[in-house]
Formats: sequence, structure tokens, C-alpha cells
Amino acid sequence: ARELLNILGCPVDTAVHSHHAGLGYSSTPQVSVTQQTASSYIYEVDSHALLQHASPLQMQGELGTLDECAKRDWSWQRLLYDYPDGLFRWKINALNNSLPSGDNVRRWSVESVAPHCAGCGTPGPTLRHILNGCTEFLRQNRYTWRHNQVLLGIFSSISSFVRMLSPQPDDLPFISFVRSGEGGQRTVQCPQGAPRARRPLSQGILDGVFDWEMFGDGISESYSFPPDVAITSLRPDIFLVSRSARKCVLLELTVPSEDRVLASADSKSRRYQALVREISSNGFECSLFTVEVGCRGNDTRSLRKCLRALGLSKNAINAACREAAYTALRCSYVVFLSRRDPVWRL
Repeated sequence: ARELLNILGCPVDTAVHSHHAGLGYSSTPQVSVTQQTASSYIYEVDSHALLQHASPLQMQGELGTLDECAKRDWSWQRLLYDYPDGLFRWKINALNNSLPSGDNVRRWSVESVAPHCAGCGTPGPTLRHILNGCTEFLRQNRYTWRHNQVLLGIFSSISSFVRMLSPQPDDLPFISFVRSGEGGQRTVQCPQGAPRARRPLSQGILDGVFDWEMFGDGISESYSFPPDVAITSLRPDIFLVSRSARKCVLLELTVPSEDRVLASADSKSRRYQALVREISSNGFECSLFTVEVGCRGNDTRSLRKCLRALGLSKNAINAACREAAYTALRCSYVVFLSRRDPVWRL
């Protein structure tokens, strides 16, 4: 067999096929590269055409927009075991826009049904109208209540981190090991100017400063913007200032619909640009963060970016984002359940 392979010009160590196709068989597929490229191109064009057709449709287009804006990073174990049954079903239906909102009830009903918003009287209110767009619900502080609940969790996470900040001494004690049988303990002090034994755990904006003053709108009892920083009637949701480091942090929270996250961030940024310039002109280094948490608990990217910039640890950031998303989801669930109540009772 080896001589036959040599006569045929095949190397001796050629692997023997396990099938019976014979010598000279090649496993290369019969479809040419040109055919594969053409098929991929046709599939791409066809998919693009389907998306263009679905984008102006009322239901499919809205679902596609939400899918692009919202990053569905669900933990199925949390959804299945930690969420109550009613909240779990509501979250799934809210993401697919299959809740019994006014427009869906009118669309599904066989009879001529024209439900109206219990607040402003808008006929056929959509899910977005119920959760974010009713002027009467806004006047009754339904959306403000949800906003404050989410803000309270974020404020608690940042304040816990600020309380942990403390100055590190230059001389760190070093405890040496003692051999078995020797009594006493020996403690050796690090020499002056020696490098510290630990590296700082965070390198964020708050790191290295230990006199932060923190205020929260609706949380702190006496919250007024310090006149030495700036004179303004605006009150950011969270405000931190350090007069020794001449630094301050402004955080403004919004709980919009997931497809309105970018628009909300742009609106808040433009609103506070004048205040940021005035603070900078007074000699303070100012950092502005616009934080948006999706009203259906589906978007916390800006919150994660803000907490990372402040210097919180990865575990603290993940816990804060989960808590903020869950709080927004639960509060929106309560707002939806009370959609037929003209008076807000809570």
C-alpha cells in the first residue's frame, strides 16, 4: 500500500478516509464561493427590505425600535424565581406591547369600544401615554413618585461609597511572622517615603477626596445650591461638592420610555449647560451626568457609565443597576394598574 501511494504521488503519511469514496476524494463543498456570496447578498437585501416594510407599521415598527434602543440583558433565573408572577407577565407583555392599554383594547375588541384615559381623557391611550405621557398623571405626581423611588436607590449606593472613603495613612503597620516557640509579636513600621502596600481600589472622580458634601432633591432636608459654587434656581437630583479639591458632581435622573432615552439625555444636557459654565467660571471642576433608567427596567447603560466614572466597584455598580431597573419596573407596574383611577391614591 505504501508503494502504491508513492507511485500515485501521494505522501506516505496521508490520512486514510473512513468512508468508501475512494482515493482523490475532496471534502470541499460543491457550492462555489460565487454562489455563497450571491446567496448571502440576496439574503441581506431581502432582510433589509423586510425591515423597511415593517418599520412604518404601527405594531412591528414600534417593537423594532424598542429592540434597537433597549439592550435586553435579562437574567432568566431572576425573572423566573425572583419576580412575582404578575410582575413577570407584565414585563414580558410590556416589552412586546401586548398589554390591555386603550389602543390595544380598541384594536382587539369586536365591538366599537373607545376607551379614554382616566386622567386627561385622551381616546385610546397607548402604553407610552399611560407610563410617561399623560399630563394629568404628571400633575398628580405619579411619574414623580416613580422617579423619586429610583433616585433614592441611586442616592443610597453613592452615599455608601462616599462614607467608605477615608484617608489612608502614609505609614502602614507591617506584621511579621513569628517562628513557633518564640514569644511576643514584632511590629515593624514602614519607613518614611516607602511605597504604600496597597494600590487604591478605584480611580474615579470621588477617589482621593474625603470632604464630599452630598445632597439629594427630595431626600436631603436642607438642600439649596451653595452660592459660593453658583447662584441658580436649578436643583440637580444629586449634587456633590468638595471645597478642598474644588470639585463638584451634578447628576440628573430621568425615567423615560426606552425609545426616548437619547432624547431625554440631550434635553437634560442642554438644560444644565449654563449652570456647568457658571460653576467652571467660579473655579470648580464640574462633572455633569445625565442618567436615564428605562421605565420598563430595560436600560441602565448611562447609570452604569456614571457610577463607573465616580469610582464605584464592579459589584456595587451591578447591584445598583439591578436595583434601579427593578424599582422602575415595579413602579411602572403600579402606575399601569391604576390607569383607570382618576385620582392617585398611594
